[in-house]
Amino acid sequence: MIPHNHRYWLEPGDEWEFFWISMNGEEALRIHRSILSITGPILHLQSQTIDHLAHCCHRLVNGGETPGLASAIAYEAAMTLYDDVFGSHPNFGQEYRTMQHVLSHIESHLDERLSVSDLAQVAGLSRAHFSRIFAANEGLPPAEFVLQRRLRRAAKLLTKAADMPIKEVAALCGFEDPNYFSKVFRRLYDINPSDFRTTGMYASVSDRKRTRIIPSNGSSS
Repeated sequence: MIPHNHRYWLEPGDEWEFFWISMNGEEALRIHRSILSITGPILHLQSQTIDHLAHCCHRLVNGGETPGLASAIAYEAAMTLYDDVFGSHPNFGQEYRTMQHVLSHIESHLDERLSVSDLAQVAGLSRAHFSRIFAANEGLPPAEFVLQRRLRRAAKLLTKAADMPIKEVAALCGFEDPNYFSKVFRRLYDINPSDFRTTGMYASVSDRKRTRIIPSNGSSS
């Protein structure tokens, strides 16, 4: 598996047969990060898994004409990798399910206080162990991840609820202090919330790559 923004090359030797599947989307990338955190970029797969992935590639080439069908095949390929890796490591499979439970909890409670200790309790893990496996799976420490999810929700509200006061947007996204909200919003999107709303920038930044934002004491995370 080759992460984004990486180069690779093949060693001289026997001829290679290879298939390409390039995936995007939060869920696909989350699955791949979970796999990479266990296996590293080189996977030793079962022969039936390789055959299944090759079959997915052929179907994408020959029959994935619609976005829905192509997405379904790509997700099938991702879950084939998941089953191969986590099926032989049941403890890691449980870890992934735990993280999914935590992520669901975060999305459902973005308007509330979400401390790292609270999330560790949701996961049933110590704070230190939870922080370690969360960062390995999601690519960010828990507090930074929560902050970015709050800001993503705020960006949607700013464009979808045009009449909602910015103070209310901040509160719905878990920011008690509107000034702090404006500060961290600008740090991520390079524009303040009011201008973001009036310029209609959401389409250009909704898929922006994660940028580290270090939460300060003003954060409700």
